[in-house]
Amino acid sequence: MPVIAAGGISDGRGIAASLAFGAVGVWMGTAFLVAEECNIPAEHKAQILEGRLEDFRADRIYSGSPMRGFRNTTIKAWEDSGLEPLANPYQKVLMDDFNAAAASAGRWDLHSNPSGVGGGLLTKARPAREIVEDLVKGASESISRLVGSV
Repeated sequence: MPVIAAGGISDGRGIAASLAFGAVGVWMGTAFLVAEECNIPAEHKAQILEGRLEDFRADRIYSGSPMRGFRNTTIKAWEDSGLEPLANPYQKVLMDDFNAAAASAGRWDLHSNPSGVGGGLLTKARPAREIVEDLVKGASESISRLVGSV
């Protein structure tokens, strides 16, 4: 059965490592959230680029189901309250209105920012073409080193 690697892959080394462990491909998302062409709020891109690995973890605050994202003020306040999130879909219904209000007010610091742990490894926004070129180059170089060491 083919395996697609996912989670925390944000550079060519991660792609090469996934292939070396037997994956037939990788599923990447967060690396492209900071692409210049990606139409998410600039504040969300900044959170991803400035975040550290520990700023991205799964919780149930915005959806009721485990969802990885940037740990913002809303998530911290909910956790500090001691209240358990509602089950899905009730938590999502509750937070959809909250997210809509935050977006209307331009409060992207409160709005959900789904993103993976790879965000802690990214440092700058670039065109998607550049991101892909660097991924291919990094994966190719890493695979060449692996082959040369065998």
